[in-house]
Amino acid sequence: MKKISFLLTLLFLLSCVGCSQENDRRQFEALREAFLERGESVEGYQVSEIASYDGFDFFCVRICLNTDDAATVDDYMWYEAEVMLFSSEAQADEAYRRNEETGVGGTCKQQGKILIYWMSKDPFADLYNEVFQSVFEE
Repeated sequence: MKKISFLLTLLFLLSCVGCSQENDRRQFEALREAFLERGESVEGYQVSEIASYDGFDFFCVRICLNTDDAATVDDYMWYEAEVMLFSSEAQADEAYRRNEETGVGGTCKQQGKILIYWMSKDPFADLYNEVFQSVFEE
């Protein structure tokens, strides 16, 4: 009887962890979709595909400030927000803490395993905040 209750408890805990990971992934994908919808049919607005690197998934939101008057590729001025989904909340906490200490990543917001970074004084900071809050409703 003890073995069965132990196994049932273990299965319950594993299913909770699995549901949490699925929820984080859904929120991450919902955030990407919200950024896509926000910039739909706006010239100079791009949202990359989700990619993976070294234990985390990420996508990038890019906005070009001067699409009308740029004559060459070098004339374009791009602003970016990086959005990352870490495999654990501890990794996300560490990345957030490191950014707060160094300031290298600029402005950083965290929601569980999800982080979003953009450079300080980015003219599109309000847009990033608006979309982020629309998904997580702080």
